[in-house]
Amino acid sequence: MSEAHTPGPWAWTYDGSKDYSIGEADDPQANAVAHVYAWQRNYDKARANCALIAAAPDLLEARSSTRSASVAATMISASWPKPRLPKRQDRSPTHE
Repeated sequence: MSEAHTPGPWAWTYDGSKDYSIGEADDPQANAVAHVYAWQRNYDKARANCALIAAAPDLLEARSSTRSASVAATMISASWPKPRLPKRQDRSPTHE
């Protein structure tokens, strides 16, 4: 997967007219990657959406780290010797 996106960290800012900008932390408005509009003046939901979008680079990095750890764990466990389990003894009742 190609990671062609605006590198983080991202931040968000409010412009005072129901519009939020999410972008590069140094100036989210000038370097915006997204805009969120506070539809029907629902500012709490708009701010929550901004925080989620602004977290995208950190979430991508965490996902990549988790995936790398998972691949490493799979490779290590594949190299372990398989356990030898004792043969199962037949415990069915004998009929005479």
